[in-house]
Amino acid sequence: MSNNKISAVDCGYIFEDLVRRFSESFGEEAGAHFTGRDIIYLVTDLLLVDANLDTGGMTVYDMTMGTSQMLSCMEERIHDLNSDIEVTCFGQEFNPSTYAIAKADMMIRGGDPDNMRFGDTLSDDQFAGFTFDYCISNPPFGIDWEWEQKKVEEEAARGEQGRFDPGLPKISDGYQYIYLDLFQE
Repeated sequence: MSNNKISAVDCGYIFEDLVRRFSESFGEEAGAHFTGRDIIYLVTDLLLVDANLDTGGMTVYDMTMGTSQMLSCMEERIHDLNSDIEVTCFGQEFNPSTYAIAKADMMIRGGDPDNMRFGDTLSDDQFAGFTFDYCISNPPFGIDWEWEQKKVEEEAARGEQGRFDPGLPKISDGYQYIYLDLFQE
């Protein structure tokens, strides 16, 4: 199993299949741990349809990065369109196991592992004050956020200075706000 026999894309598919099998063996939904590459490539292609790739650099952020496969696919697609552009990836994850995989993957791919941060996006924003060229994410919709309610409502009270100005979702769907905020403009 060397890189001259198995492509990076095929390794990604093997990895996803292993995650799916592992999750199913514990009775969990595999979709809580990864997003299929066909879906990721569709999302990246839609995001990049009108992209200006003549710039010297580009930043990409995934606030619920899991194992960071969306970031690596986004970087791959950008480089398919312009191999000379520098892509800097950032991500945040609250599951210690998938965070460790994402950080290791970033090191292996030659990126900055310090751009992969541990913490819950809802109550512990590791990138406050940052702006990014692209945000790509597939948050786990339907996750209860009651235990984070105080911190989320404190930030919501900041209005436009916070991330939750568009409003808050039901207490049973803590990641709905992300898309409200991203697509507000």
